Amino acid sequence: RLKIQRQKSGLSCELNAKINELKTFAASCRNAGTVIESYVKSARELEQKTAELAEISADAINLKVKYGKLRSAFYLGQAGIMAEFLSDGEPCPVCGSAVHPKPAKLPDGCPTQEEVDSAEKSSDRAWKLRGEKESEIAALTASLDRMKTQLADDGFSPENSLSELENRAAGAERKSAEF
Repeated sequence: RLKIQRQKSGLSCELNAKINELKTFAASCRNAGTVIESYVKSARELEQKTAELAEISADAINLKVKYGKLRSAFYLGQAGIMAEFLSDGEPCPVCGSAVHPKPAKLPDGCPTQEEVDSAEKSSDRAWKLRGEKESEIAALTASLDRMKTQLADDGFSPENSLSELENRAAGAERKSAEF
């Protein structure tokens, strides 16, 4: 009789342990579902930010090219600006010659210093925005990696469907209730 009581007590402890294990598993499934929902949301956000980065990068490149062209045109125009002030017999500020047989002409559409400065500021702003977007993407990617690790540590992955996790949790809860 004592032997039966010990066996019964041992089975009861095993049963309680199994019930607790199933309840823990059900809670783990529910938690994984929450993490997966966050993962999916963050993955979509990463996709959106990556598309935004592509646009921002294209704009930054275009603005840098525009700035480079304006700056080059401005520098080329400087010879024409200086040539406007040349007088025969007076030394050239560049080469020192007092003879000016063929002075440079100011090109049509030569940009002003203000236009060059404005283009440079626009380019700098675009590259700064690009850097900020890259930082956002890096932070989001790190967050996704942490969530993936958390799920893996619990035996799940982002590929688990939420309905699959709900079914697994409900099954574990049913089994624990049966005991």
